[in-house]
Formats: sequence, structure tokens, C-alpha cells
Amino acid sequence: MTNSSTKNPQFAYADVTADPESATRLRKHLATWLEDDVPEAHDRADGITLAVYEALANAVEHAYVHLAGPGTMNVSAMYHRHAHLLSVTVQDHGRWQEVKATSAAGLRGRGIPLMQALSDHPRINPTAFGTTVILEWNLGRDPQPDGD
Repeated sequence: MTNSSTKNPQFAYADVTADPESATRLRKHLATWLEDDVPEAHDRADGITLAVYEALANAVEHAYVHLAGPGTMNVSAMYHRHAHLLSVTVQDHGRWQEVKATSAAGLRGRGIPLMQALSDHPRINPTAFGTTVILEWNLGRDPQPDGD
């Protein structure tokens, strides 16, 4: 199936090494995709990118603590133009574990609240086989205020 638009409504990376460098690279790719292919996201692109990066960072920091090395993560996004809906999924195949406390422990723990505040419909689904985070945004025009 082809899209009649010249814009690409899909973004996907699979089996990416769950490490900080990869998370940063994916954040940059997502920001570029939003800018190039989802112009409706323009005023929310920074918040979208931050929320998705927080999901990626959680996969990096928490999913594979029990392993000697990094695992993998997937990220995909789909923009449904007619519905003005952007859906982003971040998935790991690990088991959530808290990172050992450090002197910066007081600065931690804000990723999930950020995802919840920045997306219109956040869902976090942990299972024994990994965690799936689905973040959705309605990018349709705001309703006009009742008025004058």
C-alpha cells in the first residue's frame, strides 16, 4: 500500500542496542522525521521528542540491569493523517529493575511523569517479556474558542 502524500507517515527502528548513544541517535532521527514528515507536530515536536526519549532512556537504564551487557529496543511511530493521530511505541525485551541508588538518586524518577504529562494518551504495559510504552498525540487543530 502506498501513501498518496510525499510525506512518510511511518518511522521504525528494530533491534537497536539499548545504550545511551543509540537512544540519543534515535531521538535525533525522530526529531528529523517529525520535522520532515509530520508538519502537524511542529508546535509539539519538542515535547513529543522528549517523551519518546524518556521511554527510550527507561529501556536503556531499567530493562536490562540483570544482564551483563545491553539488550535491544524497538521504536516505531505512525502518523494517521486523516485522524490527526500520532502514535509512538517503544518496546524492550527485558525486565524492569530499579538502578542502584547513587548520589543523584534525588534527580531520578521523572521519566514516567514526563511521558504522562507530554502525551495525550500514554500507556505503559510491563510484562514478563518486556515493556511496551505507547504514547499518542492528537495533532488536529484545537477547537476554536466560543466567542465573540
